[in-house]
Parts: sequence; structure tokens; C-alpha cells
Amino acid sequence: MRDTGEAGGAVSERELLDGAERAFLRAEYRVTRPLLRRLRDEFGAPDAEADAVRSAVLRCALAARTGNWREVVHLCPATDDLNMAGPGVLHALAVSALRRLSDEERPADTGTAALAIVLWAHLLDEDDPGDFRGLLTRRRGAPVPDKDWDAARTHLLGR
Repeated sequence: MRDTGEAGGAVSERELLDGAERAFLRAEYRVTRPLLRRLRDEFGAPDAEADAVRSAVLRCALAARTGNWREVVHLCPATDDLNMAGPGVLHALAVSALRRLSDEERPADTGTAALAIVLWAHLLDEDDPGDFRGLLTRRRGAPVPDKDWDAARTHLLGR
């Protein structure tokens, strides 16, 4: 909240969105939701497509955390510009979708499957625009060998 000003104080649309993204990546969800609410209350829906995508993906990720998959599929932006949202947020949303698909207690719906496939295809794109490989390397503390990376990528993209 420090970077986004006090309630009612002057703050830009971009600062609120950046703050919400940082809060989500730090797992400060109680901060993320009010920042997105303030963004919508003070500025309405973002005008710039890049900001609209980032905002939608954040709302998707928050809905995924609570298992609201119908809302996730509804909110997921229909755009090729998912790389404009933070790679960490996309990664969190994709992981949540995959966990939901692997939940044996409940059947997965086709919307959730489609969402997971779209997100992972984006994250594992040939050019890796979201730097998913770098994110994975940082989390592991060691790089994934090329042979293993290529085999896993081929397997996931072939699904």
C-alpha cells in the first residue's frame, strides 16, 4: 500500500495496477483485492489494452485461488497479449488451473482444461516471452537441462 498512496489520495492507474501485481506476487492477497477494487472505483475499466489484460489476469488469478473456475474462464482475456501481464501471475494462474485439473475428487470441466492449455502454451512459447524458464530456474535454484526442458515442453504442448 505504501507505493499506492492512502485511500482518497492521488495515485495513478498504473501505480495501482503495479502495486496489485506486486502484492499478488508476494502472496499478499488481502492487499491485491482492495487495490484492484480501488483501480476500478477510481478509474473504471483500464483504457489501455495492456493494462486491461494485466487487470483481468490478476482478477482471474484471485478467482483461481478460491476455486471459482467459472469466473476464471469468464474473466480470462481473449487476447494474444498475455505476456503484458506479469509472468509470475500467469504462472500462478496456470499452476492453479493444473492443480484443479489434477483434483481427483471433482471432475474438471472443459473451460478449466482450455484455460490451463492456453496459459501453459503461452508460458512455454518458443520465444518464452514470459521468461517461464527463468522463473522456474530461480525457483529451483538451478537451470533445467536443455534435454529435460525440451522433452517437457514437447510433452505439454502436445496435449
